[in-house]
Amino acid sequence: MKGILKIKVLIILILFSLTGCTSHEDKQNEIGTETSQNETNNINKDTWQNGTVYDDSQHGESKTINDSNEDITIIRWAFPTNSLDLYGEPLEKRINKKLAEDGYDFRLECVYFDSKTYNNIVKDADVDIVWTGMRSMDSIKSLSPAYLAIKEGKYLCLDQLLNGSRLYDLYPKMLWDTVKINGGIYCIPNTALPDCGLALALKKDKYTEEEINSFDSTLEGLLGLLGKEGVLYFPGNRCDYLDMYDIPNQLGYMYFEDGKIKNLMENELNLQWIRALNNLALNGQIDSFYDEDKWDIAMLSTGDVLDLDDEKYWKIYYKGDSGDNFKASTAIRADSANPVRAFKLLELLMTDSDYGNLALYGVDVCEENGYAVNPQDGSKRYIFPIKMYLGINDGVLKGEMDYYSFSTPEERAAYYEKYIRMGDISWLEYPEFTGEIYYMIEKYKDMMLNTKNFEEELAACIKESKAVFKLLE
Repeated sequence: MKGILKIKVLIILILFSLTGCTSHEDKQNEIGTETSQNETNNINKDTWQNGTVYDDSQHGESKTINDSNEDITIIRWAFPTNSLDLYGEPLEKRINKKLAEDGYDFRLECVYFDSKTYNNIVKDADVDIVWTGMRSMDSIKSLSPAYLAIKEGKYLCLDQLLNGSRLYDLYPKMLWDTVKINGGIYCIPNTALPDCGLALALKKDKYTEEEINSFDSTLEGLLGLLGKEGVLYFPGNRCDYLDMYDIPNQLGYMYFEDGKIKNLMENELNLQWIRALNNLALNGQIDSFYDEDKWDIAMLSTGDVLDLDDEKYWKIYYKGDSGDNFKASTAIRADSANPVRAFKLLELLMTDSDYGNLALYGVDVCEENGYAVNPQDGSKRYIFPIKMYLGINDGVLKGEMDYYSFSTPEERAAYYEKYIRMGDISWLEYPEFTGEIYYMIEKYKDMMLNTKNFEEELAACIKESKAVFKLLE
């Protein structure tokens, strides 16, 4: 399961003024890992010491500028919007100033493309680094743009660059395994769009510890706890309840059994849940707007429940499947003239807290208990859009709704070990099928809670899903 159920995140960057706050001290973190050449990439990565450069010479002509009589390589990074400008200061300006101070021989240039056509043009753009894009309902084949671009040979295999690097050590092996194709890693997963599982929150003033301990994690058990008056928070458009049964599933319409992709709309257990939830809605026992004063039990994602007050709620967690971690990932183009410098830039931003906080929050940062806050009222900063584009999430100050950022690699590894199981992404091999699934998600998103013509709509959904699954034959 991907994302946050409780809150629909708005991809809007709100600009705040942070004058008068304390600045982080600059520091330079050195990298000193040599890796051998291999047949896949043939990349020579030299040790960086006191400004000594990596060797990108074999990869073609670089874009350079002359800065104080020193040739500086320009690393071009593609994005679909200019919302990375913060406090009226472009991202490049604040990052490049620190790169110069720390003695690096490269600088960042952000290149922006029209978001409406981004997925179609970025894979062939004249850049070094690519934000690989999100799914688009406008084009079936862009529903997993990074995956398809990798299959077309557009992005560089990162295995040799990652070998022995701090960037590889940032994430657990399971997370890297989710972005492998034919055994190779071609992109850096974006942890701002998290893997998570189903979690239940049950109010302690409603249920006893004995009732919680006797709950058997079944539909019947849940209905027993709710009774005739209990209210369930359920957003209405997912089948994450299957995590309670340890059934691998994706996107609300497919599950996996014996290595095969199967139709959830032909799964009797799933249909029992759909009908039961609709009955609850008819009885007025469903809250789909997250009114905390109204519900007694909430079906949420892992991070939502972790964030709730332990004194007020019983909490039950279930492992969820890792999803499509190719989306919104970061890649280096296969024809980049500067792959090693590009990788070094990414490693600095993603593993050095000074660079990471500078990119996310600007020069002046107000910090309170590990969070970046607004100086005017002390409220937590909302920084999700920039995190989503840059892929910077761990080891930096947290912001509002930051349920899935971690201070150390060990914390993230522990999270994956406890809450995530390796998901099946074989469906990405079928872009037309995947596209039709997404159209169905949009078309039937309110079906479970629709109290009018429910059986007719359910029957239509079952019929349409059977036709879509024929695309796999």
